[in-house]
Amino acid sequence: MNQQATSRSAATNEKTAWGTTGDGRAVEHYTMRNAAGITVSFMSYGGIITRIEAPDRYGNLADITLGFPSLAGYEKARAPYFGALIGRYANRIGGARLDAPPRRVRACVTLSA
Repeated sequence: MNQQATSRSAATNEKTAWGTTGDGRAVEHYTMRNAAGITVSFMSYGGIITRIEAPDRYGNLADITLGFPSLAGYEKARAPYFGALIGRYANRIGGARLDAPPRRVRACVTLSA
């Protein structure tokens, strides 16, 4: 879907309902748009980026992401973290280390105030 980029005076943010998972959890869809017309959309299901719309050098907007048109596509995908910002280890790295055989990865310890 190409359309001519229009100038915007301010950035906008939107939140809409995007569906319900097979196990009944509501999923929200967020869209952020800046003054230059660049749009990024993502959903609360894994923080998956569903759309990045950016203008080319001629000002034509185009979606430059690969993904599915609905929540159902992401639930049925063989790659469950496709497009996700948050993978299977999000908030699960204890002791600031992750054993990923054959390596042990050490991370910075984040202290909460």
